[in-house]
Amino acid sequence: MKPSFELVNKILKSLPISYYLKRKVSLVLSKNSIKSQIDLMTDSIIISYKSISCYDIPNEELESHIRAILYHEISHAMLSPIPKNLTIDKEIYNTFEDERIETINQNTFIDVDFKKTLSVISPIRIALTPKETFFNLVRYRIGSEEELKLVDFIIKKYSHLRYSPSPQNIEDYLNDINMLYQSITSPKEFVLSEGYQNWHSNITSSNQTFEEGKDEHLNSDIFNYYDNQEFYKKVKSIFESKKLERGNNATSRISYSGKINPKSINKPNDNYKWWTNQGDGFLKEHRKLCLNLFIDQSGSFKVNEDKTNSMLKELSKIEKEYPNFIFNLITIDTDINISNERKLSCSGANSLTSKVKVIVQKVLNKNNENINIILFDGIAIDKEVIDPITNQVLPKYSDLQARNFQYFNLPNTIIISNLSNKEYLDKYCYSTKIIYTSNYLEELEDNIFRSLQKLISRHY
Repeated sequence: MKPSFELVNKILKSLPISYYLKRKVSLVLSKNSIKSQIDLMTDSIIISYKSISCYDIPNEELESHIRAILYHEISHAMLSPIPKNLTIDKEIYNTFEDERIETINQNTFIDVDFKKTLSVISPIRIALTPKETFFNLVRYRIGSEEELKLVDFIIKKYSHLRYSPSPQNIEDYLNDINMLYQSITSPKEFVLSEGYQNWHSNITSSNQTFEEGKDEHLNSDIFNYYDNQEFYKKVKSIFESKKLERGNNATSRISYSGKINPKSINKPNDNYKWWTNQGDGFLKEHRKLCLNLFIDQSGSFKVNEDKTNSMLKELSKIEKEYPNFIFNLITIDTDINISNERKLSCSGANSLTSKVKVIVQKVLNKNNENINIILFDGIAIDKEVIDPITNQVLPKYSDLQARNFQYFNLPNTIIISNLSNKEYLDKYCYSTKIIYTSNYLEELEDNIFRSLQKLISRHY
C-alpha cells in the first residue's frame, strides 16, 4: 500500500532524532517539498512526503519500512552534498549517494535495516540496461570482486562529504562515480582509456580508513551554521534591560511618531529624535514593537548572505521569547516580497515597481510601533521590468522606476545605501534618515541595536 500522509507523519513524530543528534531539532513532513532538506533558519529537517508516497509497501512490517525510509531521508538531508553543477547523470549519482549514506549510517539507528527495506521497495533488477547493472552492483553488490572493492573504496574515500549551504567541491566524487559506471557498463571488447587506468591505479592503491555507525556522521554541527551568539546577546540585553514582556510594563510616557524633523537628524548625539508628533505611549494594550527589514538580495550582496541570515535567525529566537516583538523580512531584487522563510537567497539584479507601496501597506500595522530599516548594496533600478500593478514597462535607471523610492519615505525609517542611489533617495526620501556607506553589515547591525534601544528607552 502507498502510505498516507497521516501515517507517515505519525511515525515521523515518533523518531527520537534529537537523541541521535544530541540537540533539539524539529522534524517536519512536507507535501510540497521535492526533496528532503535542512532548514538551518529554524533548526528543522524537512522530509519530502513525495519521496515516500511513491512506494508501494506491503502491510507486513509497514511501520518498520516507513521508519527506515524516513531515516534514509534524514540521512540525505544531513549528509548529501548538493553539487553546484551535476556533471553526471542524476540517476547514477542518486544510486551511489543512496548507498553512501546508508553505508555510513548502517549501524547508527536502532532497529533499522536499510537493506531489508531496499529489497521491498526496490527489488533486484534484471540487468538489461547499463543503469540496472550499475544499480545491482552498487545497491546489491552484484559484481566481480574487483568491482565490489571499487564501490567500497569510493564510499570510504568520500565518507567525509556532508551537506553544507556553501557549494562544496565534489567534482572528484562525481568523476569517480562516473568512471566506475563507465568501467562496468562498457562492452567487454572496449579498451578502457588511459585516464581510467590512472584512476583505477590511484583509487586502489590508496589506504583510507573508515568506521561506520558513528554519531558524528550525522553532521549535527551543521545546525550551528547561522548561529550568531554575540548578536543574540546584544539584542536580548536591550529587551531585558526594559523587561519588554506582554505589554505589562507599558507606560503613559509621551512618545513620538509621524513626520520627521529633518533639521534634527544631524545634531550630535541626537540622531534618533526624529519625530515631531506626540504619540500615545508604547505597548499599550496590544501594541507591538515591529522591526521591518527591507534588504537587497541581488547577486552583489551574496558575500553578505550568511552573516545577514545569522542575524535573521537570532531575531527569530528573540521573537519567540518576547511576544510583544515581531519582525518582517522584505526581500528586494527584481521583485519585492515579504519572505515567509525570513531568509536571504541572493542572485540577479534589482528593480523597483509600485508593488513597493502594496508591500509597505501590508507590513506597517498602525497598531504597532514600527521601525523600518532599508538596505541597498548598489543601484536599485538596474533592471528593466514590467510593473505588476500598472502593467507598465519600467526601463532601468529611469525615473519611472526611481519615483517608487517615494514609498520608502516613511517615519521611523533608516535607509542604508551606497552613493549609487543618492540622486533618487535625496529626491524622494527627504524625510528619512539616509546613511551612505559601503559597510552594509556593520551599519545594519548597529542600526538594529540602536533603533531598538532608543525606541524602547523612550517609552520606559
